[in-house]
Amino acid sequence: MYGNHTYVFTLPLPTVFDPRKRPWVTTEGESTIAIVEQIQKCPSGALSSFMHTQVEEPVEVGSETIVEISIN
Repeated sequence: MYGNHTYVFTLPLPTVFDPRKRPWVTTEGESTIAIVEQIQKCPSGALSSFMHTQVEEPVEVGSETIVEISIN
């Protein structure tokens, strides 16, 4: 069912990668750095990762809301 490289790849981080479970990747099982380093070792290139490093600052709105009441 799985190639030999699957178990060689998942063996170092069994708390993260378990191909017998669904979902088979549990990111809470290890540090982000350890997971990324293991993904980079994926022999088939089937796995990849993306780190969102840009922190967005709060946006200040420079407008004012005006409510006018009119009689119908």
